[in-house]
Amino acid sequence: MKARLSFSMITTIEPEILIIDEALSAGDARFAVKAEQTIRRLCDLGRIVMIVSHSMGAIRSMCGRCLWIDRGKVLMDGAADAVTTAYTEAVRREDEARLVERFRRQLGRSVGRPDCEIERFEASYTDSDVPGASLQAGKDVTIALDATLAGGIDRVAVQLRIARVDGLVVFDQCRTPNAPVAGRLALRIHLRPLVFGEGIYFLVANLSAGGELLASRSTIIEVYAGKAPVGGKPALFYPVQVQVDHQLADGFGEAQNARL
Repeated sequence: MKARLSFSMITTIEPEILIIDEALSAGDARFAVKAEQTIRRLCDLGRIVMIVSHSMGAIRSMCGRCLWIDRGKVLMDGAADAVTTAYTEAVRREDEARLVERFRRQLGRSVGRPDCEIERFEASYTDSDVPGASLQAGKDVTIALDATLAGGIDRVAVQLRIARVDGLVVFDQCRTPNAPVAGRLALRIHLRPLVFGEGIYFLVANLSAGGELLASRSTIIEVYAGKAPVGGKPALFYPVQVQVDHQLADGFGEAQNARL
């Protein structure tokens, strides 16, 4: 109430320069509408109005020029739409970086049995054998999994889970490929094309038999879009064809297609 009263008193005298520091967020929706109308009236009178706010909507709606200031340093000065968009994207990247750092300890391998191990679990473009930590949406991508298993294990369930850093699960399937040969198992998951929206994704592979966890391994990739869509950032680009190849050590294998 004090902030609303102060705003009403100051705007009544029609100051030459008005500085508002987060006062617009102190009231309800009706107050916000009245405050915006008052600010526009002052601007029409040729007054200078400076708004300090973290409300991107208020800045876009009322400001013709925007300064992004961080720790006393001006990072960007320009049109309100351009500056607020850059600020929002920077905040998103910082949040993702904190989440990645928090979950980074989960990456790598966690072996359920000492005689079973996922030696390779990585993603790359289909036409390249070089693993990629940053992959472009719309390109064909292959996820490679190579494992060594103890003798006598003839039926292995392979679970692949892909989740965005904010917890959105975009892929989660469990399959039982052909029996491994000489203790070797090779699995190739083809995403033709990669349709995940921009973001950071965690990939987790679990191998189990008879309900027992044999081996687990995880990795992380970043997906970027060559041409960003208009109107927001989708979780997926449709359609997508997912092909899983069960490749055995002797070269024989089978392919299964699934719609995502």
